[in-house]
Amino acid sequence: GVDGGIVQEPIADLAVILASLEGRDGAIAVDGIYEGVRELDGREEARLEAVGMSVETYSKSLGVGKVHAKTPLDLVKARWCLPSLSIGSIETTNLSNQFRKIPKAVVGRASLFFVPDQNSETLKLALERHIQGVFDGRMSSNTLSVRFKQVSDYWIGDPSNHIFTVSAQAVENVWGVKPLLVREGGTYGGISAFLEHTLGAPALHLPLGQASDNAHLPNERIRCHNLLQGKKVLSRLFFLLGEERSGSPQRLSPSRGPRDSAPVTATLHRTRSPLRS
Repeated sequence: GVDGGIVQEPIADLAVILASLEGRDGAIAVDGIYEGVRELDGREEARLEAVGMSVETYSKSLGVGKVHAKTPLDLVKARWCLPSLSIGSIETTNLSNQFRKIPKAVVGRASLFFVPDQNSETLKLALERHIQGVFDGRMSSNTLSVRFKQVSDYWIGDPSNHIFTVSAQAVENVWGVKPLLVREGGTYGGISAFLEHTLGAPALHLPLGQASDNAHLPNERIRCHNLLQGKKVLSRLFFLLGEERSGSPQRLSPSRGPRDSAPVTATLHRTRSPLRS
């Protein structure tokens, strides 16, 4: 730390760059980053309204005082219909975290999630141009390198597709409630798009668990009841599809066995895809 104040510290450059990526209202402050976002039609907005996600409950579940959304519709739009940028980590060469040691190099990692009908190459150029511009404006003696570690395409299902209709029937037969169609699905966008293109068949995300399953965390879980009910849903789905193929009349009455009323059961169609740098 004896050279403090006389050299351009890398972590100061990185801090300014990362801070420049987001505005005060949570919007991404990068020119061109919202280019290509698909406008929602009336039917899609109605599906989002039907989710009925509470802003207050959602904030409490995250353990934060407030979120940027003011209405339930704003909340789901921000989560599912607009791009978002998250800063995942910052690493320095000061591995021992000594108090007065100036790191020689720093690395910041961020993920940009984009939505239909955005183009990943256009977004990469916009993000790189912004980062380079902020760095150049600092007239720093340090050097900058921008690398994209992973890029995958978005995927969105067609809820008017027959497989969605039959799957919704299977969910309702087992759970006794109509499923919600939501734009959620983790990071499976690239895989789903690849499978649809390769196999020439529509993809479907059919969940088994709950929103409280803590996916990918150390305490990830799935309720046994949901797992067993999920198996029944899949069994019912294949049965209905088999009846159609055999040409026998469809019997869409509820399947045998116990039924439950789940608070929310969702059929998923994926819309966001990660771009990590």
